[in-house]
This record gives sequence, C-alpha cells and structure tokens, in this order.
Amino acid sequence: MPTALRLDDVADGMAAGPDDLATPGWPSRRPRPQLVRIVCHLTAELPLIVLCIRSMATGWRATSDDAVVAWRAWDVLSAHPTLLGAPTHTTGLGHQAFAPGPALSWLLAVPVHIDPSQGTLWGSTVIALAAIALAVEAGWAAGSTWGALGAAAVALTLVTTETAVLMNLPWTPWQGALWLVAALACAWATGAGRWRWWPGCVVAASISAQAHVVFALTAVGVCALSPMLALVMRSRQMRSDPVRRSEPHQAAGGRPTKPVVVGLVVGLLLWLPSLINGFSGHPGNLTLLWRSSTAAGSRIGYAHALQGLGAASWPPYSWAHRLPTTGSGAFLSIFGTTFHGAPWHGIATLVVLVVLGLWCSAIHRPAVAALLWVSVAATVMTVITIAQTPSNDAFELVYLGVLYWPVGTAATGAAVAGIVVVARSALGPRMGGSTSRKLNSIMVALCAVGLVGLSVGVTVVDAGSVPNSLSVQGGPDVGALSDRAATAVVDVAPHRPFELELTGTSSVAISSAAYPAIAYQLIARGLPVRLPLAFAVGADASRSAHGYLPVVTVDIGSRLPSARVFRPEHVPTRTPQP
Repeated sequence: MPTALRLDDVADGMAAGPDDLATPGWPSRRPRPQLVRIVCHLTAELPLIVLCIRSMATGWRATSDDAVVAWRAWDVLSAHPTLLGAPTHTTGLGHQAFAPGPALSWLLAVPVHIDPSQGTLWGSTVIALAAIALAVEAGWAAGSTWGALGAAAVALTLVTTETAVLMNLPWTPWQGALWLVAALACAWATGAGRWRWWPGCVVAASISAQAHVVFALTAVGVCALSPMLALVMRSRQMRSDPVRRSEPHQAAGGRPTKPVVVGLVVGLLLWLPSLINGFSGHPGNLTLLWRSSTAAGSRIGYAHALQGLGAASWPPYSWAHRLPTTGSGAFLSIFGTTFHGAPWHGIATLVVLVVLGLWCSAIHRPAVAALLWVSVAATVMTVITIAQTPSNDAFELVYLGVLYWPVGTAATGAAVAGIVVVARSALGPRMGGSTSRKLNSIMVALCAVGLVGLSVGVTVVDAGSVPNSLSVQGGPDVGALSDRAATAVVDVAPHRPFELELTGTSSVAISSAAYPAIAYQLIARGLPVRLPLAFAVGADASRSAHGYLPVVTVDIGSRLPSARVFRPEHVPTRTPQP
C-alpha cells in the first residue's frame, strides 16, 4: 500500500522531503531531530575552521601554486580581470591551458584585497565551508537525517583521508573536490523532486568544473541529469498514485519552471567569463581544452579507470586510507592506494548500482532511487574522465585521483541505502513500525557519535602538525623569506615593469615556491613584476618577462635578503625572450 510505504520512508529517515508529505491525503511529518542536522554541520566543518585558525597563527603566507591562485584573484578587481581558471598544463597544441573557468578567483577577489597576506587562506576556507554547508542542507532536503549524515560523512572522509585537502585549501583541485560533494548532494535533492535545489546544483557544479578540468564532466553531467531524473521519478509516482495525479504540482514540490529558469540564468552568469574568453581568444581556452581532449594520442584507458573505481567502491576502500603528505614514498603510496582495485570491481559496482536503482524505482522509493541514479551517472562519467586522460599526464593522477573520493563514497553510501531499502521492503511485514523506528534512532545516534569522534580526532592530530610543508607550500622558511624579500625589492624597484631574479646558495633561491610567493607580494603592493620564463610558464605565462627589462636581483641566501637593480644596458647578455 502506498501509505505503508511512505510510513516506512519516514521511519528509516529516507523520506523524499517535506513537500511530498504535505500533500493532501498523506500523513503529516513527525518533528525531525534538528540536533542531528546541527551535528552534521559542526562535524564536517570543524576541522577546516580549526586548521585555518592554526595556520594563520603560525604566519601562513601564499607560496607556490597558492601564490598563483592569490595573484589571479587579485587581478579580478584590476583593469584587466582574469577570464581564465588556474594554469593547468600545456595542451601540446602550442598553447598553455587553464582550468575551465575563473569562478574560484572571482570568489577570492574580495578576501585577498581585504587581507593580502592571509586572505587567500581564510577566503578559501569560507568557500570550502559554503560547499560543505550546501551539501549537508541538500542531503537533509533529500533524505532527512540519513541524507544529512551521509553528506557530512562524505565531506569529512574527504578532508580526513585526502590529507592535503585539509592542509592546503587554496589549491583549486581540492576546492573542486569539495564542491563536487555539494554538486552530488544537490543533484540528489533535485532528482528526488526538490526542484528548488537545482540552482544550487548549478552553482556547485560550475565551481567544481571550473576548479579543474578533471571534475568538469562529472559535475556538469550530474547537474544536467538531475532535472530529467526528477521528471521521470515524478511521472512514475503520479501514474501509480491517484492522489498525487490529482495534485501534480503540489506533489512535485511546486512548478519546476522557476527553479529551472533561475538555474539557467545563474549558470550563464557563472560561465560568462569563460564564454567571453572563448569568443575573444584565438583560440579560446575552452576550445583548447576540447582540442586537447580529442587529440590523437595514447590514453590512460578504461581498465585503469575501472581499477580506480573498484578501489574506491570495494573494500579495502581507497578513501578509507589516510594518505601521506610528505616523504619520498608519498608518490607511490598515493598512486598505489588510489588504483589498487581490479577492473571487475569497478564493473560490479556499476551493475549493483543499476540493479538497485531499478529495484528502488519499481517499489517507489524516490529518494533512494534518485541517490542511486546520481551515483550511477557520477561513476560512469568519472571512469570516462580518467580513461580519456592522456597518458603523458599520468603524473597528475597522483592528485587528480581525488575525483574518486567523493564519487566512491557516494556510490558506497548509495549501495548501502539501496540494500537497506530493498531489505526493508521484503522484511517490512515481519517488522513492527515501533521496532523499526527504535532501530533507526539507535543507528542515527551511533553514526552521529562516530562523526563527532572522527571530526575531533582529525582536528586534534592535524592541528598539531601545522605548519608543515603542505600548509605553506614550501615550508615556513619560504613564507617568511617572501615577506623580507618583497620588502627589499620595494625599496629599489623601478616604476615600470621589471624582471625578478632570485640568487643565493639555498635551494629556496631557485625554488618554484619562492618565485610566485615573492611575485604575489609585489603584485599586491602595486609593482609590475615579471618572472623568468622558466618559472612563469608553470604559473602564468602572462607574467613572464619579455624584451629588455630592468632586472631586480634578490639575494635570499641570508636571513636579511638584499636587492639590487641591474639596468638593461648593464646586462648585455640578456636577450628578448620569445
């Protein structure tokens, strides 16, 4: 009976949402435990807040890639705002490529201008907290207490075991992973019939896709799928239920027209900088990324991609291992953990998700069915993304494997939810409603306590390890030296573009972490600095030195860096760079 099924949904916390239960003829919702909702927010967000405060207290400075992120955010409020995402790699087509869009740079623009020294850190933390909060609220809307617990668990697992995510939030791939969690949760809520969550899904998917191209297909794909999934689910429900057929819009949580229009407008605004670059560039960045993805050449392949999916969705789960942050063995350890599965494990995961999705759809469990189908879409698109990655980019898989973390945990959670619902539908007549509700309450309490313990544990452990090489990308020495070196340059720098050159006996002098760190500090002080081509290409070629420029040489081999200016006529061996 439909009524009995809906009561089951309420009992196990997997109700489709408040609007469904407000439909005339259906039982009203019992008050939901708001305490669980608050606990989900606190447990998932606490480590980020504490680590941010701890890093700021130790004198955090943007260095290496973080400094590149900072200066691109600084440029947003300049006369020539950036229309591109973070530099990613050379396409092999004669041009440098960038991430699909500048959303993160635009979001960071105000924090870096308010606080040039540490705005990159706390601004990135605020952005990450917004992603987690959005994921928890979307999970709550889609699946009540269990939905919120699941979203919090996925986010907390990501920052706990992918240690670099928590230690270095400004880096765009880590932001992309967190916003992918939010996109999956919002897609689930939309697919379950909560149309008002689709604009949030558009925002989350756009930020994730623009953070790094590796997230683009999965994030945009689940975002586009979720409205179609909602229509299919609602159509099946109305065909099987005369009450809902008589009130279609109320049963569907209102008319979908307004949320769809709002989502499309928001999406257009978020992608407008990329579209402007596409029409004005020769070629545009999105065109370059497309050509690179379709160019001839060897690829990682589907066998390897399915290995990664199998590792993330079958025990021992890759996301259950805390990855190392430093050390000579970190590379092989991360790579081995991420891709230790077997291809048939990945195939079996897809089969199980599809079978459970069909089953839950047939027995009219829209919330769980929507979660399963979103997971199916995410896993398929993730496999395609990794399989089509050029083999010469295999090194990047060490950190791009983070894509498997949110997708793998979501797939695992969806499979568990599907199995529970299928088992309940079979055992329902044998299990009294009171017994079921008591068991559900006990399980919710245990999961909430587990999340609290994990959150507090990782916060205590990681707060004690700051600062480290990841928290400042090159160590505290680089962060401190960048302050002193920038001050020395300001005293002698000419009032026109100049090239920065670092010298000294220390390895810091030729470090790829030091050049961007000092350059950003100078940019924030209004100086038109340029970098040697060798260091600019890996960061942003537009900041490279061209032609005969004054050269400011900084000796950073001592605790008090000194700077000297060499005019072009005094360096006859320097030639214009291409």
